[in-house]
Parts: sequence; C-alpha cells; structure tokens
Amino acid sequence: MQEDVPADKARPVPVTVSLSYNEAGRWLDAGETVENVPLAPDQRDWLQAYVDQNYRPEPKQRRRPESFKAPEDRARY
Repeated sequence: MQEDVPADKARPVPVTVSLSYNEAGRWLDAGETVENVPLAPDQRDWLQAYVDQNYRPEPKQRRRPESFKAPEDRARY
C-alpha cells in the first residue's frame, strides 16, 4: 500500500546500484537515468579491501598490425 505523496516530497528509489563507471555509461547510452551519489566511507573501505585482495589486471597483449595480417584475417569495416 503506497500513500499519496506530493511530488515535491517524493524521493527516488534506487532499482539497481553499481560501482562500475562503464556499466553506468552503457545505461546512459540506453536512455536510462543514472544518478551519482557519494559512497559512504565504510562502504568505500570495504570495497577498497576487496579490490586490493581480488583485482588482477589482465596482461596486455600486443596486437599485430593489420598490415602484417593476411587479407582474409584483416578486420572488415
């Protein structure tokens, strides 16, 4: 049961929460509304500890220039 609340007193309700900048960008590209809110210090500390323990960047791989590939292996634009 929802009470009638005047528009000036209504508060937005988050549906999905993400810390990913890229994911937020995709939502914006899809026309969704994205709000930026500050992260609470205890949540930030928890996230930093998790990232420090689990994040491993993918090793960079050198891409062979298109000019050195066979014509059938080159990207088609």
